[in-house]
Amino acid sequence: FELKKSEHNKFIAWRATGIWETLDIKESKGGPFRSYVFYDKKKDLTYHINYLIFYPGNSKSIFLRQADMIMKTFKNY
Repeated sequence: FELKKSEHNKFIAWRATGIWETLDIKESKGGPFRSYVFYDKKKDLTYHINYLIFYPGNSKSIFLRQADMIMKTFKNY
């Protein structure tokens, strides 16, 4: 788990990255995740964007990059 200060559309944001997992004895699951939290002072709103990837036995990097691109399109109108 890693937490870093970041920026999203002129807002200071916190970005968390790491590995998620389930604790099911019969069928365990897991994979990478990213999470962004930022605050809009004008609207007094906090936004939390979270995504995780589950694609067992395969490369997940392309999906993380795609999810990052989708996250960058988020606008708080």
